[in-house]
Parts: sequence; C-alpha cells; structure tokens
Amino acid sequence: MQDENPRRDLIVSSLWRFGLTALFCYVPIWKFGWNVIGVGMAFLVFVPCMFMLTKPIIAWGEELGTFLHRQPHAKWHGRHYEFAGVQIRVYPVGKKLWFADTDVLKVLGQKPTLMVESTYDVHEYDTIAGTRQKGFSEEGIEKLLRASDHFEAGRMLLWIQREVVKPHRRKLELAAGS
Repeated sequence: MQDENPRRDLIVSSLWRFGLTALFCYVPIWKFGWNVIGVGMAFLVFVPCMFMLTKPIIAWGEELGTFLHRQPHAKWHGRHYEFAGVQIRVYPVGKKLWFADTDVLKVLGQKPTLMVESTYDVHEYDTIAGTRQKGFSEEGIEKLLRASDHFEAGRMLLWIQREVVKPHRRKLELAAGS
C-alpha cells in the first residue's frame, strides 16, 4: 500500500487532466486544420474538458493560499526560527526568550484573542519589551503547548526546548563564563 501524499496526487491528477485536455483539443485541429471546422470542434471538445480542469485549478489555488498564508508579511531582521513552514520570531529579553504570539498561534491554527490574554499571567503572555508585539514567555509557551490538542503542539514543544531555549541558555552560560 502506498503512502498517501495529497500534493503528489494533485500533481499527477493535474498533469493527466491538462494532458488529456490538450490532446482532445489538438486532435480536431490536427485532423481538420486551423479552419472554422477544426477550431470549432476543438472548442466543442474544450468546453466539457473545462469542467475536468476546474478541480485541479481550485486545488492549486488552495495550495497557493496556504503557502502565502504561512509566509511572513514583512521581513524580520531579528532572530527567527522556522517550524512547520512558519517563521517563528524570537525576542531575547534579559535572560528569557519571548515568542511572537501570531507566529506560534499560526502553527496551532489559532488567532490571538482576548481569551488568550485572560488565560495567561503577565509573566507568561504580554507585550514584548521594546516592541509592540504581543508574545509568550518560555513558561507561557510551554503552558500553551501542553494545553493544546493540536497535532503539532507536542512536536513544537520539543523543538522549542531543544532547538531554541537550550542553545540560548548555553550561549548565556558561555558568555557568563568568559
């Protein structure tokens, strides 16, 4: 049994559909030439084939929308990481790290709401010092990810601990030891 890969299936389906449409439209022109009969028959063949093409066109539009949604709207010039195709901005404030709430919640498929603000203490979720960006502290993001039932939450928590927080602490220890 093959693994399901929707993106590969979409590509194969699109190639078949576009290929068959091109072939069906080419045959009348090849047979009758570029005259009224050939072009008219190609048009009559193309109209029903257009319905065959709508599914991959819509699917490619959805793929493009997902891709554009996950892209940062403005280039970030500070420290950032990438998780699950989303750029995660990380702000060092003193010895602690703060994570931009919009980036973290985008991975979890959520948007910042008043409920998020009321659920967390000021030391867990607040405006990041020196910015206008709201964010989660290390404690806050751990609380958020442990409470989340999103399938990426556990993986993201491990990623943050291993790839972001631990190297940051090591860097601070090396700087203090020098």
